[in-house]
Formats: sequence, C-alpha cells, structure tokens
Amino acid sequence: MKWRELIKERSSIRSYKDKKVDEKLLEQVRQYMKELSPLIPEQKTEILLLGKEAGPRLEGIVGYMGNAFFAPNYILLLGEGSEEGYIHAGYLAAQLELKLTELKLNTCFLSINEAKAVKTALNISSPLTVTTCISFGHGNPEKDSNRIDIKSRSDVRMEKIKGHIAPKIAMDELVSQSVFGQSCDFAEDAMDPNWEKAFYASSLAPAALNRQTYRFLIEDNMLYLLDREVKHITKEDRYLNDGIVMFYFHTVLTAHFHKPDSWTVGTVEKKPEWKIPEEYFVVGTYRLF
Repeated sequence: MKWRELIKERSSIRSYKDKKVDEKLLEQVRQYMKELSPLIPEQKTEILLLGKEAGPRLEGIVGYMGNAFFAPNYILLLGEGSEEGYIHAGYLAAQLELKLTELKLNTCFLSINEAKAVKTALNISSPLTVTTCISFGHGNPEKDSNRIDIKSRSDVRMEKIKGHIAPKIAMDELVSQSVFGQSCDFAEDAMDPNWEKAFYASSLAPAALNRQTYRFLIEDNMLYLLDREVKHITKEDRYLNDGIVMFYFHTVLTAHFHKPDSWTVGTVEKKPEWKIPEEYFVVGTYRLF
C-alpha cells in the first residue's frame, strides 16, 4: 500500500449511508486482518468484524458522548489491558483503518467508554479486554475543508481536503532537537528527508478529541516519543493514539529504506539536559540509524 498517500487521504467520517459494504470488500478486510504487522508479537489480540446489527448495541457505550454512528460495519479489537496492550492495539488499528481507506471506505475511531458493557452487549466471552472500535462504511459527503500545514514560520501551506478535518500540529512544535522545545532544522542538508516525511505523517495521526498530546525528541541517533496526561482523555485512548503514531512514523520511514527493527515500547528515564516538562513521559524509543 502507498502509506503516505493513504495517511493524507484518511479522514474521520461521522455519518454513513444506509448502504451495505460489498461482500468482496469485506472479504479483503477479513484477509488483511490475518496479515497485520505486530508491534509486540507476544501480545495476545483478537479482532472481530461486525455488521450493522452491532450499531444499536454499541450506542451509548462507545464513541464520544456514546455516539456509535449506526455504521454498516465495525471492527472491534481486543487485547491485553495493559499499557503495552493498548499501544499494540493502536498499532494494529492504524493498519486496518488505512486498509479501509485504500478500499475507498470511510472510517472513524470510536473510544471505548465501558469495555465490560461492550462485551456484554455483543455477547463476547473472550478473557481479553475490548481496546478500540472502528466504524466503517460508505460515508455521507462532507464539505471540502482547508487545512493549514505549518512546517515552520517560513513554510506555511494551505491544502483543500475532503471530509472532516481536525486541527494539525505544526512540525516545529511536534519535533524537538536535543532539548524540548528546540525546533529541528528540516532543511535537506540538516535532516534526512525521509525523517521529515515520517514526522509529517505522524502529525496527521488521528487523536482522541483531536488533542495531539504526543511529541518527539531527537538526540543523536535515538528518537523518543513523549506523551502527557490531559483532562477528558483516558490513559487508554492516549496509549491507543501513541500506537497509531508509532505505526505512521515507522511505516512511512521504512517505505524508503529497509530497517529491520522498530519501536521499543516502555518508559525510560528522562535526562535533565533534555529539559522535558514534568508532565511528559517517554512512551517508546526508536533507533533512527
């Protein structure tokens, strides 16, 4: 798949046509569910493909303000209810959502408000925890929107995008060099252009309540993914978002050259010289070269 193009094309759709998804497309989704690239191979995961009958059952227990959107189909991910389990689920869910985008289907991530209630409503007996849900189908058309992409104060671009557009963090706010808040130089002679492509893709990652709480810090050959707690966003949704960001970064970077390793999930001690604010913590590390 052309990951960069799909990431730019993807948008969250919150209203669906009363139209069935062709069975041939659903079969492609089922097959792809078997081909996902794991972030943490030892993590136990189950993925369920559900029909429109799940919509009324999910209403009130998934999605912002309990809105399940009564979509034609849903994908439900179950995993281990740990920090690593939710990050892993986000990594897998990102792949599924982009596959649906490739199939010209519209999607939206739905947060899990009552994990136990979801299992009860859908008669799921698995011992694993419901981690996230993706609604999908043929979306109702939305007006075109303008998105401002700010790479730096001297590089501001306007793009016309179809669908629901969330605010996007500026690149020089997203990525710090050596010291938190110290902007990177994205000039070609200062940074590998493939890094910039991967960071830009990460800036487009969907986030709970459109709050992009994650940040990157580069020190020498190491990249650190940071995140922080904010009001109204659960730690579970935050970890899911981190997993999505990890996939976006890794898949775009490795589309241009072979890199055998991936993210290492887990907190590390912050160095004083990084001057990272107290509320931020390290979610994972990535060896750039």
